[in-house]
Amino acid sequence: MTPIGHISVSYILTSKASKATVLSAVIAALIIDFDFIFLPFSWFNEIHRIVTHNIFFVLFIGIIGFLIVRKEIRNSVFIGLIIGGMSHLLLDAMMDTNPSNGMGVAFFWPLINQNFLIYNLFPSVSEYSPGWQNPKEMLKFSLNALLIELPFYVLAVSIFFIKKMKKTNLKPIH
Repeated sequence: MTPIGHISVSYILTSKASKATVLSAVIAALIIDFDFIFLPFSWFNEIHRIVTHNIFFVLFIGIIGFLIVRKEIRNSVFIGLIIGGMSHLLLDAMMDTNPSNGMGVAFFWPLINQNFLIYNLFPSVSEYSPGWQNPKEMLKFSLNALLIELPFYVLAVSIFFIKKMKKTNLKPIH
C-alpha cells in the first residue's frame, strides 16, 4: 500500500479518537516504512517487510512514543501508534506487490523468520513484479494498487470534511 493509503486507513480507524491518537496513528503508519531510506542499497529487499514490519517494532515505537510525550496524552499516543503500526502490517500482508523480498510480512521477526501473507489482492504479481531494484518500473506496476486504495482516500477525506462541518456548524447541501 502507498503511504497515502496507510495514512487514510489509520485516519479512518482513529477518526473518532482524540487528536493525539489520530496523529500518532498516522505517524506510525509512515514510520513502519522507515526502512525505505535503504532503497538504494542492493540489500534493501533482504530487510524490507522484516526489520520494521513486525509486532515488536510496532510495540517498540509505541513504547518510545509513550515515554517521550506529555503525561496527559501518553495513553492516546500509545494507542494511536499501535493502531497505525498494526494496520500498516495487516494491509501490507494483504497487498504485497513486491515478491522479491518474500510475499507477506514478518509479523514475529526475529523470533520466527517467516513471512505471513493473509490474502494477496494481487495474486499474479509474483510473475510480473519488477521489484524495488527498479523503482520507476515498480511505481508504474503499482498503479493498479491505487484503484484498491481509492475508496480509502475518499472515505478518509469525507470523514475529515464531515468533522470540519460539524465543528463549524455548517450543514451539507442535499
